Amino acid sequence: MNGAAADPRRLILWTVGAIVGAVLLLGFLYRARGALLLIYVSALLAMGMAPLARAIERIRFRGRSLPRWLAVAIIYVVVLAALVGLGSAVVPTFAQQAREFAAVAPEWFDQAQAKLIDWGVLPEPMTLREAIEVGVDAVTVIVALLLGSALLGVTGALLAVPTAAILKVVLLEVGRETPAERPGRRAA
Repeated sequence: MNGAAADPRRLILWTVGAIVGAVLLLGFLYRARGALLLIYVSALLAMGMAPLARAIERIRFRGRSLPRWLAVAIIYVVVLAALVGLGSAVVPTFAQQAREFAAVAPEWFDQAQAKLIDWGVLPEPMTLREAIEVGVDAVTVIVALLLGSALLGVTGALLAVPTAAILKVVLLEVGRETPAERPGRRAA
């Protein structure tokens, strides 16, 4: 048996070093989870879109096949159009439901207040304005925190979308075969 392998101090030192390294690596991965998730999703989308991009590339236009970047751009335009169409179908319904909620909210407030008075939680009825003024300090802090979180989330999403799009294009280009490997094409 080797003397260095039998030395318990070296084994303990190696174990402590491995644990510290593992903790540092996990900490780094945790801090980089947003970027790693973005890369992962982009890679999945690129792999999923690759067959469709290849099929669009095979389309002949004026005797030539479409370039890869144009195939990816066509996919983006179609997906964006589908999202806009979905949004145009959802937003009017949401707006109508918001108007209906605003119409019945005062009645619900009165019903909830009557229950709270019956249960002894509220001593007397109050208007919505009085209820807001009483709870304005706590509500202000909560609303400010929620708005701050929402702003950070929207900013992150707005920055993530172009990054994912660029990564997807890059990954589609990297995964592309050579002209000789493509079905129905000859090497130049």
